[in-house]
Amino acid sequence: MRFPIFLFFLLIFSPLFATQAPDAAVIRYLQSNYSSFDLQREDLEDLRVSSSHHDRATNLQHIYVQQYHLDHPIEGAIAVLIQNDAGNIELLNHRFIKDLPRLQIDGTLLPASEIESKVISNSRDSAGHGQKFRIKGLIWIPVNNQWRLTYDIRNDAGDHYWRIWIDASSGQELRRQDLYRQCFFQHKTESNPCHPELSRRSFPATTATDSYLVYPLGVESPSHGTRVEVVQPSDELASPYGWHDSDGMEGHEFTDTRGNNVFAQDDPFGDNLQELRPDGGNDLHFIYDLDFNKAPQESVDAAITNLFYWTNINHDVFYHYGFDEAAGNFQVNNYGRGGSEGDQVYADAQDAADRNNAQFVVEEDGIPARMLMHLWSDNIFDTRLILTDSNGEQTLIEGIEGDFSRNNKLINHIITETPLILVEDLNANTHQACPTTGIANATEMEGKIALIDRGFCFFVEKVKSLQDLGAIAVIVCNNVSGDPVVMGGEDQSITIPSIMISQDQCQILKNLLAQGSLQAQIALRKNVGDLDSAYDNLIITHEYGHGISLRLSAGRNNVDCLNNQEQMGEGWSDYFGLMLTTDWLAASPQTPRGIGTYVSNQSPTGRGIRNYPYSTDRSINPMTYDMVEESPFTHAVGAIWCAMLWEMTWEIIATDGLSGDLYHGNGGNNKALRIVMEALKIQPCSPGFVDGRDAILKADELLYGGAHQYQIWKAFAGRGLGVNADQGSSNNTFDGTSDYDLPEVYTTQIANFRSIDQVDHIAIDFISLQEFDNASFKIQRSTDSINFVTIETFAGLSLSLNERALHFEDFNVTHGRLYYYRLLQTNNQERE
Repeated sequence: MRFPIFLFFLLIFSPLFATQAPDAAVIRYLQSNYSSFDLQREDLEDLRVSSSHHDRATNLQHIYVQQYHLDHPIEGAIAVLIQNDAGNIELLNHRFIKDLPRLQIDGTLLPASEIESKVISNSRDSAGHGQKFRIKGLIWIPVNNQWRLTYDIRNDAGDHYWRIWIDASSGQELRRQDLYRQCFFQHKTESNPCHPELSRRSFPATTATDSYLVYPLGVESPSHGTRVEVVQPSDELASPYGWHDSDGMEGHEFTDTRGNNVFAQDDPFGDNLQELRPDGGNDLHFIYDLDFNKAPQESVDAAITNLFYWTNINHDVFYHYGFDEAAGNFQVNNYGRGGSEGDQVYADAQDAADRNNAQFVVEEDGIPARMLMHLWSDNIFDTRLILTDSNGEQTLIEGIEGDFSRNNKLINHIITETPLILVEDLNANTHQACPTTGIANATEMEGKIALIDRGFCFFVEKVKSLQDLGAIAVIVCNNVSGDPVVMGGEDQSITIPSIMISQDQCQILKNLLAQGSLQAQIALRKNVGDLDSAYDNLIITHEYGHGISLRLSAGRNNVDCLNNQEQMGEGWSDYFGLMLTTDWLAASPQTPRGIGTYVSNQSPTGRGIRNYPYSTDRSINPMTYDMVEESPFTHAVGAIWCAMLWEMTWEIIATDGLSGDLYHGNGGNNKALRIVMEALKIQPCSPGFVDGRDAILKADELLYGGAHQYQIWKAFAGRGLGVNADQGSSNNTFDGTSDYDLPEVYTTQIANFRSIDQVDHIAIDFISLQEFDNASFKIQRSTDSINFVTIETFAGLSLSLNERALHFEDFNVTHGRLYYYRLLQTNNQERE
């Protein structure tokens, strides 16, 4: 479904607008210029500012305007504007919907009480947990090319934190999104059912120096460095009363791992209830032993301390890049600086609700967020498949569990001895189980474990179709050599377990199956040891980064703007993780940087959990915009975006240098991060790659007067997002078109290329007017104007706006013979 997309960069000023209240001026401006947006006057009759804030770096007011119809908001219909001190208003982009009068409410609205009863009866979890239910309001959403008015419902059902959209007239459930586990607060002074022990004590101001034994800023994990004792690390601007304050007065309120920005604790049962925190005493000394030879639970205080430290580091560092109170950051007390308060992060170490994962749950400003850091297996194989033949002989095969549904995890399912069946495709000697192919033995799937091959369609399609046929689990055979992979995608309606096994192991299984019937058991593999993600500081920052990108995209009260197919949320999170865990004074652009190398038990230069580690070296990381279509899943799409951002960062560093000070530095790394953060604030709701690139270019103009336009274009064009790239619909990952060209203004230009006969030689001259990404100039010669050979090469310049004269004398010539000369320019991507 493609909706109208309108992107504008308009500037208008009028004394009328300057004298009005800011919100009224912005709305009046939009309504007065409806025809410029290809809209009707009626489309903009009801506009409301959803949020606004002043940006300290640009000295601009950021304003986000929501379109309403019949007194209810329209999902994603948001305009992004900026306004300067003089009252000038600039519309950066909008997603307003056309022809609103045709949108009508179908029938009579059902009462809220009836909706609540229906949702709770359909959402109770398997353990019978009680409900924490609220109706946020009514909202228009697109369903099958039509707009439907729905109740927007938040329902904590124990095992899940559901966001559900119910048709306001029929009561039909139209959409459901799992926000994972989170306790809901309406106001910071409410009692908290998930944290009944939150009584506070006031401590007088002391001379105590809070200290933490942790892996410090710039150290990614235990594989990358050692713990050090960090003393008084809180930032004076971002956390003026320290990390253990919440009332904005001298003296800390907490001596454990709680404060204004984060409440950190363990969650050994995954229920958000029985949680403990280390206590540093009135001197706030959080120094704890860490023994990797013992189970992670033996060092839980050290893990919680590291998680508390790093969540606070994220808060303080990103505060300096525009993620402050007014922009929607996470704080108990906003100290009168704007925004909605009472929304600190609840950070859980060793959360038992899942494994081999980490999660972040975020809602609108004023509602607390929750970070879940789980334990990881020390081996990539997390499942065991035990095969038993008709003679009772057993064979053990190891696999990797799929990651596209929270509802099919083996931790919640027991697959005892069950018949195994090989899926036979209809009219083909294949075993793909793709819905479009058809399954010849479909009637035999009921109550069995289905064996299929990887390839030709998405994992979620295969598994869901077999679930619908009655299979109780699915084993997927890899179709390439090497280890199996974690199967991606998302479909929360899948409830049967799925694992992938290697191609070699699958051949063993198929051979056994060909000899007779097989029974199979599937269970989680017992690990020799677990790895604690609370020590993987890149992953901690990655998760916190989801809160940043969701709160900044289209304003702090619109957290629905990164749900489209081509959104780059995972990419921003990877990028933030790289930026905070890089030792900038020792870093190089080519060094491989994998994501999650520690928790996946790899070396620091390992691939990590993405398809490629990040590096500007294309032989290490070849990702380009073309690959979005090949790997359309959320993490893969995000990884391509992060590769572009990482490239851009190093391009800016090449001209502006770097700084080891992430708080106050002015190096190329600081500037790149500032540009990325500002771009999040000004990009449209539901962005695609081109939207994101254009927002970055605009952010550079607002922050630095466009000083880095070439570096930005070079980075993006080098990975397929050049001037002629087309994202198509941001709701579709299959309709984009890549391009590797720079804007014409950033091309190498020459003048006065000429050759002069000097009797015994030929003199060749030309002038280089400007050079961008120029690898070389090559002078080539021919005697027939067809076949040319290179006779001289001049080294190019990566960036030069200065003219230079180049001269060559060709003595390898014969008097009286005709020669042809040409000049060939090659860029650093070896494109001529």
